[in-house]
Amino acid sequence: FIFKALYLPFIYYFMEHYSGIPDVMAPVVVDGKESFPHTTTGIALVHSIFNITNVLLFLPFTGFFANFLNKAITDSRGKEKLYLTHLDFSKYDTGFAAIEQSKFEVERMAGHTIEMFSNLKIALTRDERSEEVTKLIFERENILDTVQKEITGFLTDVRTEVLSHDLVEESNSHLHLADEYESVSDYITQVLKLDIRLKESDLRLSKEQIEEINGLHDTLAVILSRINNLEKREKQNAIHQSVTAESATIKEVIRRHRTNHWARIANVEMNPLLMTTYTDMLVSYRKILDHLINISEAKLPREVNS
Repeated sequence: FIFKALYLPFIYYFMEHYSGIPDVMAPVVVDGKESFPHTTTGIALVHSIFNITNVLLFLPFTGFFANFLNKAITDSRGKEKLYLTHLDFSKYDTGFAAIEQSKFEVERMAGHTIEMFSNLKIALTRDERSEEVTKLIFERENILDTVQKEITGFLTDVRTEVLSHDLVEESNSHLHLADEYESVSDYITQVLKLDIRLKESDLRLSKEQIEEINGLHDTLAVILSRINNLEKREKQNAIHQSVTAESATIKEVIRRHRTNHWARIANVEMNPLLMTTYTDMLVSYRKILDHLINISEAKLPREVNS
């Protein structure tokens, strides 16, 4: 606007000089009507020269403005603690390399889940709360929750690229496994919370109840270890079939424990909190079993799983 008084005469001169038409913006009378035949050309030149000039003036300052914006506008995600900071699709040349990295991270989730399950057994078998073990389980649960979100975000970015059918299927498997492992960690933490609630209320499970819970825990620990045994990855189909068959027996054991529990209540007076907490623990272990079956299924070779 400051240079408007000079800019428009320059446009007129530019059009007259290159078109060879004097008084290019002078009106022309056609059939008794006044018109401006070169108006469209003039408007195009006004916009084009304006934009080109602005770009040329701005180019020397792009570095300055980029640095200014980077400092003025901070990315809040940069302040969060990332557990998988090396999961960055831009670092990988191919979709295959990215999928292999997500596979590695899912396997790390499996290791954390096994560790949590082992620590849960320690927490359950101690008479008093173990602050160190309890804290470790809760920390792992929070980490797995974050990791699952990061893997999901990472694979979502990867899937925007052109991937083969096999890589798409494998990414689906990784998404499924990450979700299942995170769910298992949730129920592990749920069992721990129930145990903490009992101890804080100065209540204890009976010897029979403890034996039932420990037996159930040990059975599921074996299944968790089997489905995550990397050395037997090529035998996943057989492992899945055996786990599925065993699950029916385990569910029947859980139902029997519940039946025995209600029978004991009928004959022995029991604290209401203790009564409901025991059944809630059984429900949580039943949920863990369901998710372990899902994990076993998700690990099946694609041709079998399809």
